[in-house]
Amino acid sequence: MKKTSFYLVQGEAGLVLEAVIAIIFATVALVSVLGYAIKGSQEYNHFHRIAREVVDDPNSHTDEEILNSGEALVQMMSEATQGGTIVPGTGGGMGVSMVLQAEDALRKVRNQQYVIQIVVDPADPAPKQSVTVTITVLNSLQGTPVSYALAGTDNYKQGGTLNTNQSGQISFVVPGGAQGVSDEFTISAGSVTEEYTYTF
Repeated sequence: MKKTSFYLVQGEAGLVLEAVIAIIFATVALVSVLGYAIKGSQEYNHFHRIAREVVDDPNSHTDEEILNSGEALVQMMSEATQGGTIVPGTGGGMGVSMVLQAEDALRKVRNQQYVIQIVVDPADPAPKQSVTVTITVLNSLQGTPVSYALAGTDNYKQGGTLNTNQSGQISFVVPGGAQGVSDEFTISAGSVTEEYTYTF
């Protein structure tokens, strides 16, 4: 028997970096096909100027400025691919794929609300029975950090920070406790911390 709980949390602006990386890779892939059509554009120069300045000084531009310039570049590249300038199968397939990934990364940053799903299996563990906890962060990028800290009434402690996999999941096993022992753990993703308790 599995028990599932859902929590809505707010993502962190640190995901902007993931989007920037995705956009840079998309640009590199398309420049190899389109060349100056992209590299000489105003959108390209504006975005890469901001990216370079942020590398030198992380506080030189707001997240909103970075995202706006990135979205303008991705929009221009997307229109180039959709307009028939390059299409999959003509040497630009890699570029098209990268643009789609960049668009997806930007969408996830803009939708900075995650749904956290907590699954405890078994939901009502018997004494000394280990528990598997699986946490899914829906609408997240791979590598999203999720922290947890567990404290049992028997003084057992466990915790750490794990990065989500491609499915947006982390998982950990908790050793079984004696009858009547309760485990309470907190989960942090983004700026919100949730609590969960079960008893052996």
